[in-house]
Amino acid sequence: MFWTDIIEEHVEEAAFCYEQRRAAFASRQYRIETLAELDARLVAHLDALLLSEAEGWAQSVAGLESENDGPAFVAGWVALASGSVEWIGALAKALAAPKALRGLSAALRLAPGDGVVPALEKFAAADPLGPRALALDALAYRGRPVEPRAVQALLDAAKTAAIGAGLAIIGRRRIAALAGGVTRALEHPHPAVALAALRAALRLELPGALPALRARAAVDDPPGAEAVQLLGLAGDASDMKLLSQAARTEARGRAGVVALGRLGHAGGVETLIAATENAKLARVAGLALETLLGVDLVAAKLAAPKPPAAEGEEALALDPDVDLPTPDPKRIRAWWSERKTQPDRDARLRHGQPFAWDAVAGEARDGLLPDRDAALQEIALRLPAVAFVERSDWAARQRDATAGLAAEVAGATRKHTPGSWTSSPAQPGRS
Repeated sequence: MFWTDIIEEHVEEAAFCYEQRRAAFASRQYRIETLAELDARLVAHLDALLLSEAEGWAQSVAGLESENDGPAFVAGWVALASGSVEWIGALAKALAAPKALRGLSAALRLAPGDGVVPALEKFAAADPLGPRALALDALAYRGRPVEPRAVQALLDAAKTAAIGAGLAIIGRRRIAALAGGVTRALEHPHPAVALAALRAALRLELPGALPALRARAAVDDPPGAEAVQLLGLAGDASDMKLLSQAARTEARGRAGVVALGRLGHAGGVETLIAATENAKLARVAGLALETLLGVDLVAAKLAAPKPPAAEGEEALALDPDVDLPTPDPKRIRAWWSERKTQPDRDARLRHGQPFAWDAVAGEARDGLLPDRDAALQEIALRLPAVAFVERSDWAARQRDATAGLAAEVAGATRKHTPGSWTSSPAQPGRS
């Protein structure tokens, strides 16, 4: 009984660590170093389950039918890492009708072992669509070759999850031969599929990508908000007006504020200062001003006193801005108007300096996880010559992948002048 209790605790702790890890990518409390510490805790619990063999599987297997991602990840990881034909067969059945898609998908991407890739290849060759789509996604994630015809079969499927997986693979592996399928998917009625097609189209530098992105970003709904954030990473100076308008709307307000900071157009400062007067947007507007102008609100004494800690139901609600200072709008307006030198409204800035790709590479290497994620996406969307870095990979592999990123980025942008909006000579529609 004591042995069983310990194994149950490993299952519960592993599931908790996985959920905590997934949330970490949106938290400003984590850098790659602290993510590595969380990874170490998670892997220790998972390894304990592998070492306990049949008993560990007996306590984990129920996760395959769980609707929660944490238990599903643990069960999928243990099954795949074990190499057991029986356990992998149980995983295959769960993949045919997954109840916790993200958790099982993460397990296929991250599980270690010599038998993992052969198992994934077997899934990828199988008839059931669910295992095939997730296995192909995991193989592409791991950098393995994926046949274009297998990906095309996903695009031709009726299920949106399969189409989305196919589009993600095309974008990740930049499969230019399937550009036609991506273009068609831009018109898909399901918003998630259309957004996945937009990401793939941008990474393939398709001529219709930016116009389609701008059209979607102009719609005031949640998918429009996602498109707005993408436009902040992939757009140019002409998009400042659209993003400024989005920052004043209900559904796209937060996304518009974040996007203005990443876009870096100095003409957006007034919109961001105005957003500091909106209680829902104030802290993220302060972050956008820091991204654009390099101002430290606390050090510059432009922050309001820290509000009292939330209580009751408010304390239980997830607050993505909990670690950000609250700007003082009056002080910020006075500070901005009293500055002796103002940047040209047409200048593109990052942290107060003329935009330069080495600053983005620095964010990708050393930034807090949300900033790091934005930088990695920015590089992937604008610099196709640079190797694709998976932001959700284990921290140790992420560190290895970003170690030489500055040199890669410098090589890919050698012909670009500081402050240039150009990401690639082949991309139309950018100045």
